[in-house]
Amino acid sequence: MNTVFFNFLLSLRALDLNAQEIVARGELGDEAFEEAIARALADSDICANPEFVDALTNPDRLGNGSRVDVLLHPTDGPYWWQRSVVDYDAITIPAYVGAGWYTYYLHLPGAFRSWANLKVPKKMVIGPPIPFDRPFYQYHWEILRWYDHWLKGIDTGIMDEPAVKIWVMGANEWKFATDWPVPGTRYIPFFLHHDGLLCEIEPWPDAPSDSFDYSPSKRESLKYLSPPLVENTEVVGPIALYLYASARTTEANFFISLWDVDPEGNEAFLTRGWLKGSHREVDPQRSKPWQPFHPHTNPQPLIPGQVYQFAIEVMPTANLFKRGHRICLKISCADDEQPKTPRETFHLGHLWSQTPTTVTIYHDADRPSYVLLPITGGNIMGTYLSGGELSVRKEA
Repeated sequence: MNTVFFNFLLSLRALDLNAQEIVARGELGDEAFEEAIARALADSDICANPEFVDALTNPDRLGNGSRVDVLLHPTDGPYWWQRSVVDYDAITIPAYVGAGWYTYYLHLPGAFRSWANLKVPKKMVIGPPIPFDRPFYQYHWEILRWYDHWLKGIDTGIMDEPAVKIWVMGANEWKFATDWPVPGTRYIPFFLHHDGLLCEIEPWPDAPSDSFDYSPSKRESLKYLSPPLVENTEVVGPIALYLYASARTTEANFFISLWDVDPEGNEAFLTRGWLKGSHREVDPQRSKPWQPFHPHTNPQPLIPGQVYQFAIEVMPTANLFKRGHRICLKISCADDEQPKTPRETFHLGHLWSQTPTTVTIYHDADRPSYVLLPITGGNIMGTYLSGGELSVRKEA
């Protein structure tokens, strides 16, 4: 639950709410509705957010009904289906979809989901991280060419151009492709190793595990970094982390982030993925190796201490890791980075767990944790590690 954006969206600042109906009350009836309210108020994570407590305590107060409905529908089902694009076959008009890389938590996934499911003439543009770092009217010419083609029958040439236009960060230039994911992408597993190493070499049989503690007042994390890359490496596409882990509690919130680290150690944030441990179930029929699909219909608590494989989707990115830079993967239980701009506050602020825990990450030969990265340029021979400064296996 992204509390910052959620509370902004469902506020009287963003919506003109003069009347409202609480869907959950109609679905459940008054008695069951009050019981559901009581269960939500017993959730320590929800109760850490004052706006949520106010909504649940005063559901009929203007502006609170939508908050209550979302809080009382924590799994997928008819409530969400009625508010989502479920039947893409019903869309029969041409579509131009797009977003900017900075909206990885909101609009960006929708653009890729629509691209994968639309069966009409289509194009897609994924622009720079901040779309307003240039005059926004620069997109108007593209829009005009699109509408002139489809509404006026004017041959603008737009349908003769590559269907997909992607802004590549790091290179700061456009990449064109006929489809998404980009045809010819090589999905390379980068394995997690003890002492924070990330590389394409498989883990050792006796490799020890790593652990970190989490509590609302002590939010530790783990970082895994590649050696300095020996050549420019382009990463464009969807990303998945296959993580073997255990927790000391019955729930764990995983926040996974990908960073570009320059030779001076400066970290540039690229993208993020997240998953509640209880929602770990994967639908294999709807999954791809680079994009696991979670139905979010049957949450199951973790057994403390038991090791699970968590398949975690990380939102796609497009970045040129320059020679000498390193790829960094961060694993934590909270998105607690300090925002550098007001816009970044919407990226953060997810609902954090109020229950202290210890998370252990496993990366041995029997439990190989790895992140699957989409390589679209560079490292033709797979020389990611060659010439690196970090040892693959440090001696005791």
